[in-house]
Amino acid sequence: MNGALPVLSLLAALAQAQVGGPERLRVLARDGPQAALIQEVRDHPDDVRDALRQLLALAAAAAVDSAASLPLAAADRLAAAYAVAWHDPFLGRQVSRFRRSPPADQRVKVMADSLRLAGNGALGRDGVAAAVRLWRESVWRAAAIGDTSAMAAALGNIGRGFYEESELDSAEAYWTRSADLAERISDFRTAGNAVGNLASVKKDRGDLRQAESLYVRAGAIRSRSGDARGLAADENNRGLTAQTLGDFAGARAISPVRGARSRQRWRPTGAPAGWSPKR
Repeated sequence: MNGALPVLSLLAALAQAQVGGPERLRVLARDGPQAALIQEVRDHPDDVRDALRQLLALAAAAAVDSAASLPLAAADRLAAAYAVAWHDPFLGRQVSRFRRSPPADQRVKVMADSLRLAGNGALGRDGVAAAVRLWRESVWRAAAIGDTSAMAAALGNIGRGFYEESELDSAEAYWTRSADLAERISDFRTAGNAVGNLASVKKDRGDLRQAESLYVRAGAIRSRSGDARGLAADENNRGLTAQTLGDFAGARAISPVRGARSRQRWRPTGAPAGWSPKR
């Protein structure tokens, strides 16, 4: 019982301070028990990559002294929790790669990620051209250190920019490259985004059968990383595609599943039937 008191105190402090999202994951990865961290990762998979990115940025900033070991240890624990919760070792491989990299490459990795996020912010504020410039710089920096995951993510964002401008050929080219790179390294979150977006390109062109096939493929990928929101969007589009094709029974079959998935948390791939997250 006494061993449980620090855990309860930590969780109570997080709740009282209304700490959520990536920050909550960072705190649990640093100070919390692994069981609580695994549950948090299972319940909030969308926050994991942001939390991990922040921990790696802290490690890179502190790489000149022993302080880097603290955020790296937390990053290891977070990646291990993700591997248990979602049966996916990808983030663990990313942390190992970061740890093996020289400090200069670690800083380039952090810069590539920061440029990609800056592009996301610039898209709404300054427009597509400004965002694409930042995303291209992110790709260039990631390529310089051979960071395939960062390249795939930034290429996917460039595809988004072209899609915003209704330049479907260019969007398709960038999303295809993003999907190819991400699937090569089993980066399911980035691959699912790219394939789902490729499906939307096909839908916009009127190639509805191919769009439907790609939405199904994207869903299978997304389920492996807990991307419930992405899958809900894909299934919404898939239902609309089925209606356009005159497959009203198919659209009705998709609709209740889509609604349930938008309301419920994911059961990880490979988890037993009847699994539900603990409250």
